[in-house]
Amino acid sequence: MLIDTHAHVSDAAFDDDREEALARAAEAGVGVVVEIAEEESQWPKAKELAETHPGRVFWTAGWHPYYASRAGLDLTSRFVTELAHPACVAVGEIGLDYHRLDSPPETQRRVLESLLAMAAQAGMPVVLHCREASLEMETAQQDLFAILLRQCPRPPDGGPPGVAHCFQGNAGMAWKLHEMGFMLGVDAPLTYPNATALRAIITHFPLESLVLETDSPYLPPQTLRGQRNEPARLPAVVRALAELKHVSVGKIEEVTTANARRLFRLPALVPNKT
Repeated sequence: MLIDTHAHVSDAAFDDDREEALARAAEAGVGVVVEIAEEESQWPKAKELAETHPGRVFWTAGWHPYYASRAGLDLTSRFVTELAHPACVAVGEIGLDYHRLDSPPETQRRVLESLLAMAAQAGMPVVLHCREASLEMETAQQDLFAILLRQCPRPPDGGPPGVAHCFQGNAGMAWKLHEMGFMLGVDAPLTYPNATALRAIITHFPLESLVLETDSPYLPPQTLRGQRNEPARLPAVVRALAELKHVSVGKIEEVTTANARRLFRLPALVPNKT
């Protein structure tokens, strides 16, 4: 059984076939989907999806750096009720993004610090936004690590403090995150022809620190570029990772599922019912 640890099935792209998409995921062996709510208006949708599919869909309450300017001084207090929901498993997606300056960097940093502190107080892992790897992102990455050194959540059970969603940074960034206990999210860009640097990093990165994502409806596998992505496409990531690691597809499924359960403190999983 596979776990898609990062999807946006509540997105309008699924308005016509949301239930069918989840059924296709189950048929493809994806037993659990973690629905990512990037900002407050998405929280009720993600929560409802989890309540409609108990044990199959979990969700996270986040505040993407794009929206930092809209946070307000009472942002963390508005999280309290959401984080107490039994199917809410993380704070995220949160982070820094200086490539698209919808919010000034200083505002992004302030909001990120408060959200990390809140996650630490709640004992919850975080989903970090750190996708871009261009030179212009180096300052954001440096600022991210400086903040993490001060505010990195340390769950009381000793589990991972979080995951770097759709990791596409450099090797130095990957290993710094690893030293801090973070996992890396692996998505379909692993299948893209120009992802040579990413494949080199993932080749040498411990399998026990990787989780699988689709980021649906975004980032489809190479053979489906230009189409909407969905959780049922996760096996394409599994195959690419198995080839890269020179292990069986079954091994990838077993280890990454255990990693996802450890990361998000998920309950024991039941077999798929298709």
